[in-house]
Amino acid sequence: KEKLMLDVGNWYELASLPSDAYRVYSEFMSLYAGESDEIADIKKRSDNLLFLLDEGDMEKQIAQYDYIIATYPDSDNAKLAYQKKAQNLLALGRYSEVLELKPHLEENSEIIKNAYIAIIENSKDCVEMMRYYNESRVITNNARELFECLFSASAFEVARGLSGEMLPNASGESKLLWLYNEARVNFALNDYNR
Repeated sequence: KEKLMLDVGNWYELASLPSDAYRVYSEFMSLYAGESDEIADIKKRSDNLLFLLDEGDMEKQIAQYDYIIATYPDSDNAKLAYQKKAQNLLALGRYSEVLELKPHLEENSEIIKNAYIAIIENSKDCVEMMRYYNESRVITNNARELFECLFSASAFEVARGLSGEMLPNASGESKLLWLYNEARVNFALNDYNR
């Protein structure tokens, strides 16, 4: 029966039926715990299947990724679990939780960048907008509002940096606005040579 269960689990995996394979492997581990030499291998295979289960339920996936992270710290599976967890948190709009995963994701992660953008764009609090902009330096759709926050808080150097980022890509009326903003910042900094 042991060999048959392993074969059925393998077949389900090969047939791209991860929930069935997971069920068979879980049953195998409960029946043969401590008796089979295959338990460690089956546990690893079963845990790898967690990446493929519960496609529609992001909360369940997050819980599964947390299990993988706790069970296999500092492994490739843990890195993948952090990545997938961050994607799900971003999709659920839990941006600050995404940023908590920053140490575990790649340095220039698009997920982290998108979380910063969402926080800055959705914020109505000037202090919060400035804090997250200072951490990330991402360009957002509300750059004008962000500039006004920076300017009103006397963060002139940062405001000049934002203006400098926006100016090359601006055209028409938008370019005039950013030129005006840059002139305002230079005046505030007593920098009349620019």
